[in-house]
Amino acid sequence: MVELNGLFGFVDKSGKIVVEPKYESIGVYGANNSGWALVKKDGKLGFIDEDGKEVVPPTFIKIGNFGEYSKEWAVVEEQGLKGFINRQGGLVIPPKYAEVEKFDIIRKNWAMVKSRSEKFGFIDKTGKEIIPVTYDSIEIFRKNKTNIVATE
Repeated sequence: MVELNGLFGFVDKSGKIVVEPKYESIGVYGANNSGWALVKKDGKLGFIDEDGKEVVPPTFIKIGNFGEYSKEWAVVEEQGLKGFINRQGGLVIPPKYAEVEKFDIIRKNWAMVKSRSEKFGFIDKTGKEIIPVTYDSIEIFRKNKTNIVATE
């Protein structure tokens, strides 16, 4: 790793620049269970691969660990809203939820989400809203069953 004017990059063993010094910070490769390095540029986070290619451009305020919410996804946050990226660097679910729960906690392949307007619903692993995000509360009734309490 090299630093130039407070920005970081990489050089190879011969001294050739592999990644231009343009990042405020560069994390360890493989952190976040990704195989990539977490980078920060203009206060935003993303990932680069070992060749220095931005596989996830630095556009997010926060990036979680892969496997924390779903085996193949990591939660991302921008402008106070959360979504998910996949292990290929693609945006699976755009950041549009105020809160997201882990998948498979309440029901297999579903995650509970909350909107900015404090409404709840469920999404599946494709991002489809299985239960619309329109409910004031959602409570667990018993294992693999949900009790949806809707008040207006």
